[in-house]
Amino acid sequence: FFRAQLSEEFSRSQRYGRPLTLLLIDVDNFKAYNDRNGHPAGDIVLKEVSRIFIRNVRGTDIVARYGGEEFVVLLPETPLDAGVSVAEKIRRAVEEHYFTFVSTQGSQKITVAIGVASYPEVQVSSEQDWVEAADKGLYEGKQQGRKRGGVGGGAGRPWRGLGGGGLGWRGLPRWLGGRSGRGLGRRGLAERWRCP
Repeated sequence: FFRAQLSEEFSRSQRYGRPLTLLLIDVDNFKAYNDRNGHPAGDIVLKEVSRIFIRNVRGTDIVARYGGEEFVVLLPETPLDAGVSVAEKIRRAVEEHYFTFVSTQGSQKITVAIGVASYPEVQVSSEQDWVEAADKGLYEGKQQGRKRGGVGGGAGRPWRGLGGGGLGWRGLPRWLGGRSGRGLGRRGLAERWRCP
């Protein structure tokens, strides 16, 4: 489903010159948490994290599990600065959330790292290159430590850090119009995960 939506939104963005931002999100140290607390606890964390993502985006945005402990958020009609604000809002919401089994976590909180790539700021010719730019931002952010993120540069543009001492939360983003009823959105992911 996500690949079809990604292709459709990317083509629309190219055709009409509209902004489109992609967040690639990875749950930090998830394997260690899963090993320490068991797979059922890990499943609970993934469900709770997905709910946090859903609560912090618009109903027209697309939230999907990308694989393992990775998620993607597709933000149509969203320029880079607003996408970075959403990424920071999500990063902070996860960090501040109380997760089950917190007493066995010690000082290890559940946090996320986020890669951000925005079209047309990232000059790419395909959605695959665009995903790779977000992945590069995620990788670079993780190299700087947990609960970080980065903006993928692509085409020779520099990466820049986000969160954890990087770019701070600057308030709610200025949303530029949106289309209703498109994609998985809030309700679709909740139904997929069987969330209440």
